[in-house]
Amino acid sequence: MFQITLRTARESCGYSESEVAAHCGITIKALKKYERNSALIPVEVINKLNLLYSVPLVLIFIGTEAKCVMSNRKNAKKK
Repeated sequence: MFQITLRTARESCGYSESEVAAHCGITIKALKKYERNSALIPVEVINKLNLLYSVPLVLIFIGTEAKCVMSNRKNAKKK
């Protein structure tokens, strides 16, 4: 299954880092950390992002951005 990173979801929705951080009640530094590795994100923050982005959680890759790219490449080769 093709999945996207939190950064891709944010950028696709047209939100800036500062807008999303303010919406979630976190710092921009924390948002950047979660976008690099979503495995570190607290449940309450992922729930806020899910509502903001309107992207099903099953489409969000949980892990590092690099692993998301590798996973998507691997899945593309299977087809």
